[in-house]
Amino acid sequence: MAELTDEEIVQSVLAGNTEMFKEIVRKHAAMVYSVCYRLMGNEHDASDLAQEVFLSALKSIKDFKNRSLISTWLYSIAVNKGINLCNRRKKVKFYSIDTKTDASENMTQRNLGDLNTDVENIVHNKNMKDILEKQLSKLNPEKRAIIVLRYIEDKSYEEIAEICDCPIGTVGSRLARALDELRENLKEIFGERYAL
Repeated sequence: MAELTDEEIVQSVLAGNTEMFKEIVRKHAAMVYSVCYRLMGNEHDASDLAQEVFLSALKSIKDFKNRSLISTWLYSIAVNKGINLCNRRKKVKFYSIDTKTDASENMTQRNLGDLNTDVENIVHNKNMKDILEKQLSKLNPEKRAIIVLRYIEDKSYEEIAEICDCPIGTVGSRLARALDELRENLKEIFGERYAL
């Protein structure tokens, strides 16, 4: 028997079979946990946030109109809830670039590829990773989120625009501001040689 599509699962939930929502959780739990972990920086907060994302999705499933992929919708909920939670807590922790999440083995050793070759060298050096992580943690939650989506989750500008519900141009300007701040932070430590 073929696996149901997300659209079929959503239709079944909307028709009253709320047990089918477990299939959405099963199919997307790893992705949701991964983005929550990278936004929150620790397993406990990531688990709590992931549960909150799925509870929110279940409560608002009637508002999902299949205008986007369910994964995009879940990313959007996770990013918005993560940013709100960080802002409420004034939290400045960030994920570890080296950390493997149980849900996502292939995410280890992601680099910030198209930032700059010099920064790639930093990312591949353990001591430099710690410094980069610290500088990323200084960014506000919105700037962290845009960097997580673009360089860690490898989302396109179009996907980020859909997740963040903003124009592509806004994605570009937000990313530019985040990178400018990161550039300044790195210049203070490494000098002009490591400017982005």
